Amino acid sequence: MKLAPIFLLIWLPFSASSQVELGVRSGVAFSKQKFDNYGFPPHLSKHIEGVELGATLNWFFLPSFFLQPELNFIQKGGDYSNRTIKINCLEAAVSLGFERKCERLSLFLNSGVYIDRIINKIMDRPVGNNIEDYDWGWGLMHGGGAAIPIGKGWIGLAGRYRYSLSGFRKAYATDINGERIPGQDPIIIYKNKGWSINLFYKIDIQ
Repeated sequence: MKLAPIFLLIWLPFSASSQVELGVRSGVAFSKQKFDNYGFPPHLSKHIEGVELGATLNWFFLPSFFLQPELNFIQKGGDYSNRTIKINCLEAAVSLGFERKCERLSLFLNSGVYIDRIINKIMDRPVGNNIEDYDWGWGLMHGGGAAIPIGKGWIGLAGRYRYSLSGFRKAYATDINGERIPGQDPIIIYKNKGWSINLFYKIDIQ
């Protein structure tokens, strides 16, 4: 407990002098499902197109280095020969980035981790009930982009690539009636990978 006042004395001047930006963005996401533990080709589905919307907070703890927490809505899924599935997800992410700002141009790179929660899914035709969704999944994402000053803020274009490391969807073997066999481990674990491109606008709030 004695360290707390010392920490605050060091932290407050540093935090007060740092730059903070608030941003919003929207764009299109391209996503596909892949098998993780089965002897099929690693990328089973074709890409689908979906929507990505988000809000970000960029905290520059050093002149060119920033920490970026964000909250996103993103559509994931895959396109198969017999059906298309689109999965709505709520995603929270945090990344570490580097940005180089000039008078008329800003360039940046960032890399981080995300967790997502499936909200619901949309299918163009019903499938058997042997496929279930994980409650939570997580993975890595890497991106970059460029921006130009507009008014009091910056407007730009950003791209990112993300892929699952755990969670997403799981499929089980079924009995003759199409019901999942109780107590059985999943025979297929689906993971998600894809990329997106976004138009964003950010403005200094500190």
